[in-house]
Amino acid sequence: MLRTILVTFVVLVVLVVGAVVALPFVLPTGLIVERVATQVEEHTGRSFTVDGPVDVSLWPRLTVQVSDVTIGNAPQGRAAYLARLDRLDLDMAVLPLLSGTVEIDRFELVGPDVALERLPDGTGNWMLGGGPAGPGPGGQPERPQDIRLGTFEVVDGRISYTDLAAGTEELIEDIDVAIDLADLASPLQVDGDARYRGQEVMLDIVLTSLATVLETGTATLDVTVSAPALSLRFDGQAEELAAMVMEGALSLETDLSALSAWLGEDRIPGNLPIDQVALDSRFAGTRGGLQLSDMRLTADEIVTEGLIEISTQAAVPLVYARLEVGALDLDRFLPPEQGGPSPADGDAAAPAGWSDEPLDLAGLRAIDLDVVANTDTISLRGVELGPTQVALILAGGDLEMRWSDTAVFDGTVAGTVGLDAASSVPSLAVQATATGIRAEPVLVRFADTDRFTGTGNLNLAVRSTGTSQRQMIDNLLGEAQFLFRDGSIRGINIAGMLRDPATVLGGAGPGPQQETDFAEFGASFNIIDGIAQTEDVIMLAPLFRVSGAGDVDLPQRRVDLLLDPRLAATIEGQGGQQDVAGLDLPIVVEGPFDAIRFRPDVERLFRGMADDPEAMRQTIEQLRSSFGVERAGELESLLGSLDAAGVSGLESALGSGGLSGGASGTFTDTVGGAIGGGGDGAAPDPAIQGVLDGVLGGGQSAPDPGTGDGQTAPAPSRLLEGVLGGSGGGESPPANPLRGLLGN
Repeated sequence: MLRTILVTFVVLVVLVVGAVVALPFVLPTGLIVERVATQVEEHTGRSFTVDGPVDVSLWPRLTVQVSDVTIGNAPQGRAAYLARLDRLDLDMAVLPLLSGTVEIDRFELVGPDVALERLPDGTGNWMLGGGPAGPGPGGQPERPQDIRLGTFEVVDGRISYTDLAAGTEELIEDIDVAIDLADLASPLQVDGDARYRGQEVMLDIVLTSLATVLETGTATLDVTVSAPALSLRFDGQAEELAAMVMEGALSLETDLSALSAWLGEDRIPGNLPIDQVALDSRFAGTRGGLQLSDMRLTADEIVTEGLIEISTQAAVPLVYARLEVGALDLDRFLPPEQGGPSPADGDAAAPAGWSDEPLDLAGLRAIDLDVVANTDTISLRGVELGPTQVALILAGGDLEMRWSDTAVFDGTVAGTVGLDAASSVPSLAVQATATGIRAEPVLVRFADTDRFTGTGNLNLAVRSTGTSQRQMIDNLLGEAQFLFRDGSIRGINIAGMLRDPATVLGGAGPGPQQETDFAEFGASFNIIDGIAQTEDVIMLAPLFRVSGAGDVDLPQRRVDLLLDPRLAATIEGQGGQQDVAGLDLPIVVEGPFDAIRFRPDVERLFRGMADDPEAMRQTIEQLRSSFGVERAGELESLLGSLDAAGVSGLESALGSGGLSGGASGTFTDTVGGAIGGGGDGAAPDPAIQGVLDGVLGGGQSAPDPGTGDGQTAPAPSRLLEGVLGGSGGGESPPANPLRGLLGN
């Protein structure tokens, strides 16, 4: 195109000058204009009219003034013309024409108006047709031997560009240009300024040389554009400048805030997280796209180097990139986080939860990507990621992101994320593996809780569909596993509960200052409809072992787990055996993510004794071996510290009515054998009989000495009498009230 435009320009100048010089000797001015119009139409395929006066002077110099000149538009164009000129002034020497040299002292175009249009078929109205300029020697179009320009000026010009298919329009006005051309072999220098969107733009062009362009269509080009918000320079080779077919060095500097204010937020969004942008690169432009190689892009303090190729041959642009990215703070590209309670505010209101806003993924269908980026460090919402390689493949709205082992939370994470936005209901798939991750910062960052510490490994494989964040969570399916070592759970002291059950059963439950240390803690989850279910929670610690099961309800952001801790008979921790002797004291873990609570499930403990006589026997044996005679006071406290409500609950759980009214013979025999009775059918020790009578509701209730009205003593009194060896009637307790239970 560059060659076409220049050849056309030179031919028009020669035609006009030649006709003006030759014809006045034999023809009147009217016929001169008609002959020039015919020549122009033959060589351009466009109409040529002169509606104003034409003044010609031949001697001693050739001077020409032509007014109201119009070159017609393409048939499919919308504008009234391709170009219009208010006035043309020409002053040139006559004698050099005899040797084929055009020597112009002054050439001035006043008020040129050029209306460029991209037609609906994709072609430009500036693509001129018509016949050749007439064969010269060797069959080549005729052109002058040389052209010399003294003063060549464009005054008060105007160029508009309209894309008829897209319905967009651009306008450059107040164009003033000075062109300097010593001869065809010398550089063509253009200095000018214009106004675009209310801002002055300065333009400097050096084209070397015009003779080479006319012969080959290729030129050395140096272009500098300066504006208040933009500075751009290109230095290289150009074949078709208007079509961006060129190659060379490109540099650019801009202030994006000022650029947005100038070009409009429809092109450059306002309030961007980046202000200053600088680019240095090799640039290659073709008809099908462009390439930036050996690129160094600086966006504020973010430095990116590498290669970017943009292909526009398909309906959707394809961006291919191989990049090296320095320290990157992604928080600046994200909306600010909404305020909320800190993890320490355990009793504060829970977070708002998952969003119902529709997911806007239209942008994933507007572009295709093949990007591999090696990053130095990444900061995101308080999370620091170490060096990693991220690969992005986006085709037709289907996105796949892969990342290699990435240092984070003192461990590493690797995985893939797939997001399909091509269908009406987007789908998501995530696979991730974490090794050596510290749990506490992860949970603080993503679950609003600091109740858990430790270092461990995680595996995650989930998928979902949905049009909002909430739907994605509601439809979540997959699996997850974790195993942490050498950590703790804050808010509960399981070992303390097992060592001192009376404290728990007496109402002094877990508190925020308590903590449970463990050697290993793990579980696997099966996730269905956003509910993560587990049956194999395991915790190993020197003083206890824990198994458990339950749910993590992701849609409701809450936990419901039942843990079964047992006092260990060994001090082995990590790698130890799970099945050891100990006290079974179920613990419920429940509540929203930001306010998880722990409580002992006493009802479940004693209900298990009533439903399974063998379990009752084993529990008593565990009590005997775990507490021993020297810890009889603790066992006394375990049973003696229950209040009336607690005893009533136990009676209800075990079935009221006493041994004869509510318990089976098998149960009685099992208890008798377990607690030291004298053989088959023998009665249990009086102390244990008292305990069972008190708990199960049997025996005679003694009058409450504190009431004086014959009322029966409350349940705690009956229970204590049983523990101390009495069965009613005011018998004195034995010297060691628990010897019958614990063994003489």
